[in-house]
Amino acid sequence: MTNKELLYIITISELGNFSLAAEKLNISQSALSQSVRKVEDELGFKLFFRGGTKTRATALGKQVLQYGKPVLEKWISFENKLNDYSNLNESHLNVYAPPLFCKSFIPAVVRSFREKHPNIEVNVVEAANSSEAENMAENEIADISLVWEPVANGALSRIPVFKSELLLAMPSSNPLCASKPFTDFDHIPSVSRENLGKLRDYPFSLTSYNRTKTIVQSFIDSLDFEPIIKEQTSVWSYLIDYVINGERIALIDELECTSNNVGLQNLAFYRIKDADLSHSVVACFCTGKVLSKAVHLFLDELKAYPSIASRPYI
Repeated sequence: MTNKELLYIITISELGNFSLAAEKLNISQSALSQSVRKVEDELGFKLFFRGGTKTRATALGKQVLQYGKPVLEKWISFENKLNDYSNLNESHLNVYAPPLFCKSFIPAVVRSFREKHPNIEVNVVEAANSSEAENMAENEIADISLVWEPVANGALSRIPVFKSELLLAMPSSNPLCASKPFTDFDHIPSVSRENLGKLRDYPFSLTSYNRTKTIVQSFIDSLDFEPIIKEQTSVWSYLIDYVINGERIALIDELECTSNNVGLQNLAFYRIKDADLSHSVVACFCTGKVLSKAVHLFLDELKAYPSIASRPYI
């Protein structure tokens, strides 16, 4: 039985007459009767008593109607939702994001998106920080805002788009680099947490950024030695400066590492393969807001971003 045939049967039951049902459905009475007979033949029982002034459902017909009505209602609701998405063809998209996102992955994502969808204008606005980006989403100034999980504003809905990873950064002169040299971000060597014991005499610089603080602290607590912690900052680029200038070791988000070209020729980067140092970049938006097709297409482009966290360890 198709959804159309179910609609025919329900309409006949509601109007109690094949002729009135055919008129409402805008088909001929003979075509309607043929459809009902086809369904009855498939089911092996009659759905309606024919004859008399009013068409009535049989006992089994009533069962079909009882279970069929909610099915059809859900299908109609589903079709309406699809039509809503199809009709939301806005050609303009406002995206808010903190500075690091705007200098790292967003340019590549927007460039790829524009090649595929040249008729959709993407306007990326650099927010002062993640909190401001969230506020823009709550006030519906942004169609979506991109931030790291966890989203501080609990009133917002969110969709994870990809994961980024904290990398271990150190001066390339460090003895560990001799056995596992770093060449580029396409071939990042990995080290085990046990190997980090060789670094116990090197001072660490750590992020105090609220959205990654728990991840970092959990990692530090898991080490079998007490690291020497010299500096903490919520600014990712400062951590690179500390490593360059002070023979430090730092955990730095891959987005900062891959987008910062200052002095990186003297640095080496590593993944720590037995530690969970990844966290999610999410798109957040005002709860209850119906996202346009343009937003969904942009989210698909974001989810395809080839982050380091998505790669297998080498």
